[in-house]
Amino acid sequence: MHHLTSWEAAEIICRDQGFHLVRIDDAAENATVRALVTQLAGNYEFYIGASDLAVEGSWRWSDGELFWLGGPAGAPAPGLYANWIAGVEPNNFDVGTEDVAVMTNAGDWNDVNPSGVRPYVCERN
Repeated sequence: MHHLTSWEAAEIICRDQGFHLVRIDDAAENATVRALVTQLAGNYEFYIGASDLAVEGSWRWSDGELFWLGGPAGAPAPGLYANWIAGVEPNNFDVGTEDVAVMTNAGDWNDVNPSGVRPYVCERN
């Protein structure tokens, strides 16, 4: 868990250290990351490595792998994990500006504006 910054700055900081923003591959990892953040820093939402910055509605991890297509009615790519707030996210509510993901206090994901200042979690490449 690191200091507060934008999503893009967080990804650059992670990469400069040989890491990337955290990629969540299954429910167990999701729960582990949420628990560690809560234990270390409290109950905050934080950036994860998911975005649709390149193509709206095509959600990719910061390593480039596509894991979700579409909005709230979309679906994960075959065999891949997603934990969006059920039936609601990713909704791009603030049209055209909600292009990155945070893990919420409850452990599910929400799409948000990448310029918001939030903590973030890096993981080793």
